[in-house]
Amino acid sequence: MVDGLNVVIKLKRKSISDLILAFDVKPLANFSLTAVLTASSGTSVKEFTITYTTSDFDILATNNDIIYGMGTESTWKSLNRDLNIDLQKGLNIGEKKLTVKTRNTQLIRLVMNGKAMIDNIRLIASAHEAYAKTAGDWFVANQKPNGGFSIDVNRKLSNGALQLKSGWYSGMAQGQAISLLTRLYKHTLDHKYLLCAKNALNLFDIDSKDNGFRTKFMDKYVWFEEYPTLPSSYVLNGFIYSLFGLYDLSMSGNDSHCVKAGLLYRQGVDSLEKMLPLYDTGFGSLYDLRHLGLGSAPNRARWDYHSTHINQLLFLNTIENKLIFQTTAKRWISYMKGYRAPHN
Repeated sequence: MVDGLNVVIKLKRKSISDLILAFDVKPLANFSLTAVLTASSGTSVKEFTITYTTSDFDILATNNDIIYGMGTESTWKSLNRDLNIDLQKGLNIGEKKLTVKTRNTQLIRLVMNGKAMIDNIRLIASAHEAYAKTAGDWFVANQKPNGGFSIDVNRKLSNGALQLKSGWYSGMAQGQAISLLTRLYKHTLDHKYLLCAKNALNLFDIDSKDNGFRTKFMDKYVWFEEYPTLPSSYVLNGFIYSLFGLYDLSMSGNDSHCVKAGLLYRQGVDSLEKMLPLYDTGFGSLYDLRHLGLGSAPNRARWDYHSTHINQLLFLNTIENKLIFQTTAKRWISYMKGYRAPHN
């Protein structure tokens, strides 16, 4: 039980990677827990505070002080907060962004104010299972009636030539959500996660022009858009992530939803086989095919996205064992070593 002001505790780190603050808390009135940190910025070491408080806002930041809301309900909740990530998020709010070297982050002390029951407070190196369950529970609670997880921000691409208004849906987001939900189901056997994953399948039948994300290349090859722009953009990595989700759901049972996921996955793989050569520049890969609709210059993938393409193809090939995925991945790896396709 904590009941007072400026209650200070110190935690020992077992290793340098232990910077996830984990604790169980039940607020009984207004309550806050503040982590006082130091981190390197430029040539100096600065002090920062990250406060978790009984408020409903998401995040506020002023100078070196960052505040996260953890809700106002007087119920037990388990928090697992990566202090490095929370620090970086806060420092990137507003016009003046500050860069810190997170590998040098040090937790100096914790300060609690207010009244709450608190238990099991500790520093740990990872909290993968807790993060996965928290994300899965969020998907279950926030899924729209159409099965989607809407992206409620405006998005502009190609200097505004392609625009998406708040409330759009992404094939990549749906696919990644399905992957998480099906894996949570297999881990927990809680059917709410599998039901949520099955409902998320609905939008794979809805065209981009109808607030979905399905399109067709040359009116023939089905594509699930990461960004459902008009004209279509055909982002490569986002499409492949959507296929991973469809595959995961197809392997989660044999009912109509899982069978449908398998059919959609097969359609997508067939499209990828036919369209993959369009992304090969001879010295790298393209991020998307937006230039075909806009008449603009091709949008080359920077090296980190190029390596993502390679890893995706290699992983997909463990499922499909297709020559085009093998040879393309091998050639794209060679581009990173300086190889260039021959000219005439």
